[in-house]
Amino acid sequence: MSAIAISTMTQPLQKLFAAQQANEEGASDLCLTFETAGNDSAWVQVVSNTINFGYTGEDEPLYFLSQQGVDLLPDCAVIAWDKGLSATLTHTSQFGDDVAVFVDAILWSVHGLDDEFEIEVKAEQL
Repeated sequence: MSAIAISTMTQPLQKLFAAQQANEEGASDLCLTFETAGNDSAWVQVVSNTINFGYTGEDEPLYFLSQQGVDLLPDCAVIAWDKGLSATLTHTSQFGDDVAVFVDAILWSVHGLDDEFEIEVKAEQL
């Protein structure tokens, strides 16, 4: 796991969940995209309680993550899977730090990134 990536992702995720809990205007349509430099398939998007990520694996996404030792978020379920391209999950966590650790684990386990990969964060309204 990348401590640098987790610390980079935690604050924006905490702000996202705080804004949603406060019912701030536009918060439910805010998308945070996390990308790594030099690997176009290594990306994760978080919108509310939905996580979409690049996934080129052949196994069902939650099965794959579990086999990699990834601790799943509460009530984590696959809601879409475009085999060979991406997967979309839903969950009930409202804690930015937990979601940051999970996103880091996705990037590390799915894309085989090293322990100190750097992450770029983009925020946009959908």
